[in-house]
Amino acid sequence: MPATLYGIRVRFPDLNRVKYSKLHAHVPCTLPFTILPVKYESSSLSFSLSIYNRGVLRSHTTMVKAVAVLSSSEGVSGTIYFTQEGDGPTTVNGNLSGLKPGLHGFHVHALGDTTNGCMSTGPHFNPDGKEHGAPDDEVRHAGDLGNVTVGEDGTASFTIVDKQIPLSGPNSIVGRAVVVHADPDDLGRGGHELSKTTGNAGGRVACGIIGLQG
Repeated sequence: MPATLYGIRVRFPDLNRVKYSKLHAHVPCTLPFTILPVKYESSSLSFSLSIYNRGVLRSHTTMVKAVAVLSSSEGVSGTIYFTQEGDGPTTVNGNLSGLKPGLHGFHVHALGDTTNGCMSTGPHFNPDGKEHGAPDDEVRHAGDLGNVTVGEDGTASFTIVDKQIPLSGPNSIVGRAVVVHADPDDLGRGGHELSKTTGNAGGRVACGIIGLQG
């Protein structure tokens, strides 16, 4: 089966002799590229794939990036970066300053609305209608990211890896808000009347809208 790729004519084996499934196919070939996108169509078969120099065909993996710049009238500021590769977990890297030392609740809230400051960002992002919990709990809000630890100098640098805050798809957090709270999140275990909704994490001291990053 010949094909022309970026001006190079390449011959594949007869697809009738190639073992393939709905998800994967293995076609021996030799190309001067490490990765090369290919699309082939015929009357009986149509597929899109990537060719690796060892002849293994795999789908493309897309990296999505987002960022939130946090600020407040209380002097708290920071930048939060989000990255997700394919359908994998989202990695959150953050830097904060201007906070009191100790633990501070850190959540994704449902609304990307700061017209009334952080109060207009709505409740925790909770598409499945669950109770508040810890990041590792089976029962938790998608936006429950636990606590960040602030040092004696009022700053925090942290990394969080979480599977429930995708950057694409119906439950994407892009366009929503990230919020830092005044007090520790009790992770739903404090016995307070607010434990199962907010973690009794206190007021909202800083927030920012999550936007796509180029």
